[in-house]
Amino acid sequence: MGNAKLYAGGFLPAPVLLLVGPTTTSLPMGGGCSLLVAPPHAAVWVMTGMLGVLGMDARIPMGTALGTLAVQGFVPDAAAPAGFRNTNAVLIDVD
Repeated sequence: MGNAKLYAGGFLPAPVLLLVGPTTTSLPMGGGCSLLVAPPHAAVWVMTGMLGVLGMDARIPMGTALGTLAVQGFVPDAAAPAGFRNTNAVLIDVD
């Protein structure tokens, strides 16, 4: 079982777009942000809790080999130059 937490930078629930892909890169985007998951294979909207934190547990059956997954979060923010803020990418090895 693994556990990951994302802090959205606020104290209220916030929507977060999670991008999941096989590797990372550094692709500059508008407003000084970078897309770090390349290429994105899945996009999932989730919500943080009341303190602006998203905690996730994952149970993966023994013997499952997925390789490396990269995950990056994007939080809508009207005050940010591009209209959103993003996290760094997190690499998860599942083998």
